[in-house]
Amino acid sequence: MTRGRPRDQELTERALLAARDVMLEEGFEALSFDRVADAAQTSRSAIYRRWESKIELAYDVLEFYTDFEPMEITGNLIEDLVTYTMRNAPPREIGDTARLSIWALIVSPDVLELYIARIGAGRRKQGLQIVNGAVERGELPVGTDANLLLDLLIGLPILSTVLRDTITPEPRVRAAVLALTSSPPMCAEPAAS
Repeated sequence: MTRGRPRDQELTERALLAARDVMLEEGFEALSFDRVADAAQTSRSAIYRRWESKIELAYDVLEFYTDFEPMEITGNLIEDLVTYTMRNAPPREIGDTARLSIWALIVSPDVLELYIARIGAGRRKQGLQIVNGAVERGELPVGTDANLLLDLLIGLPILSTVLRDTITPEPRVRAAVLALTSSPPMCAEPAAS
């Protein structure tokens, strides 16, 4: 969102809801400031004051409906990886159709670049801190392929959402974490953090 004087939060939320609905019904390409303004019962200029582009607006919809705050790393390998993996699943409360659309939006080329720059890189760094910290503590062997381990874990909720249109339950995530940490993928060199 663009910065400046304080904005009416209720109007911002109406605009985000309107943008979400347009994208759920017709996809990212159908998103326009005019449609959002009409649906949010406001002026087009009010939308332009909040967002510089429809990519910024789409990203803020993602941020509004998902949990992108950095997680607290506790030092408990299993619990940290379960939490880390579960945070990559779209929230239950947005509905079945919306979960699939959220992932479709994230991988849209226009939004993906912004997502990686603002969220993905930081989230990946946190995952590497969890795995590399476990290597340093001796919980995982030296040479653990942290990137592959994280890819496998993150892929679980993403593929469940996209291919099976379901959210991976926590016990299933925990089983995957236990399997991957008991026999982690190995590489020639440890991943840089």
